[in-house]
Amino acid sequence: MSKNKNRKTGAIKQFINKHSWAITFFAFFIGLILGPGSLWKYLEYGISEQKNILEQVKIENDLQTNLLGLQDRIIGSVKEYIEIRDKYYTYKNVEDKKEIKYQLNTDYSKIKSQMIKLVSDYNSFEAKLSILEQRQPIFFNIAALIPPLPPILDIDYKKQAFVINKQSDEVLQGVEANLKNLFKQYNQKYTTNE
Repeated sequence: MSKNKNRKTGAIKQFINKHSWAITFFAFFIGLILGPGSLWKYLEYGISEQKNILEQVKIENDLQTNLLGLQDRIIGSVKEYIEIRDKYYTYKNVEDKKEIKYQLNTDYSKIKSQMIKLVSDYNSFEAKLSILEQRQPIFFNIAALIPPLPPILDIDYKKQAFVINKQSDEVLQGVEANLKNLFKQYNQKYTTNE
């Protein structure tokens, strides 16, 4: 096969050497029909298209790196969030121990805001990456990592019965609110699986 290839390149070299005027005529003809510099413009277009592809790959890689970093931080923070949240709800309705309640309230507000921001940032990066990759976004399912709060047993005096009231997690509420805003930002309809 290499002999055949060498024959072809040899034949091309012989043609060029014998008919060097043909190359000049061909270049002149292209310039006359397509305009001066059209060959260079075509070559520049190919180079700029490759630059755009490389830039898109770089952006996708940066977004994927950010997603992985956020995912690690979210997973690392979940255990701490659950511990603080559960202590907060344990002491929430206790009349005494104001110092403990104050510290837990501060810690809970801080970790709750941090978790909502991390998950919302993840979902925002995922939305951008899914647009670049032309696919459906796969948002972070924080509800799979956070166990639900225990229900509260109340007394309904009108019905003279016990009533079980479900509590919803504030991080899940905050993430859902931010996800709705993200859908609105991209002019998409937000639907839930409930």
